[in-house]
Amino acid sequence: MQDKKSAQKEEAIVSAAHKRFAYYGYSKTTMDEIARDLGMGKASLYYYFPTKESLFRAVIVAEQDEFTTHATTLIAGAGTATEKIHAYVERRLDYFQRTMNLSKFSMQTYSEIRPVFDEIMEDFARRELQFLTHLLGSGNQGDEFAIERPEEVARVLLRILQGLRVLMFKSASGAEPKDKEFETLRQETKIATEIFLRGIRPERKHYSTASTEGKTH
Repeated sequence: MQDKKSAQKEEAIVSAAHKRFAYYGYSKTTMDEIARDLGMGKASLYYYFPTKESLFRAVIVAEQDEFTTHATTLIAGAGTATEKIHAYVERRLDYFQRTMNLSKFSMQTYSEIRPVFDEIMEDFARRELQFLTHLLGSGNQGDEFAIERPEEVARVLLRILQGLRVLMFKSASGAEPKDKEFETLRQETKIATEIFLRGIRPERKHYSTASTEGKTH
């Protein structure tokens, strides 16, 4: 019973912290404010989360768990592997933007939370690799793709997507990325994903497309 109450209390704290981080960002949020929002003493808050970093980590992990649940449902649902990969990449961008908004991300903020952030992202990258490897493997079995090592191909796709994110931050010149930068990232990611998936389709599908185009003309 006590464990259930503790879990409920932690969930309430994470929810309250999520709202604060989303509105004010990591740097401008204090543990005092979160405790006040919950109507609890700061000592009680520190009992559950000894530091702001540990609370921020819990908020990000909760976001990751929600994304993982959506991704698992997506993979198990109807549709081609190509459709699922496009949908996965789209939801991945939504998750990424929410995560950045939670910290009001800038290079200064990143320097404050880098150890926590890097650890969380490393774990998330492993999950992503598993998801994309599964989707590419299922596409192989369904003759949508023609690849020999799905995990290696999945890793390359992830690096392309990560590279586009880095370019977005460079274009933002170290400041917090704006909606315009995120929209550009969204469009570039969509184009890059489509080009990548076309490149791993069986050759016969390329010939079929060319043949169709020739008949049209």
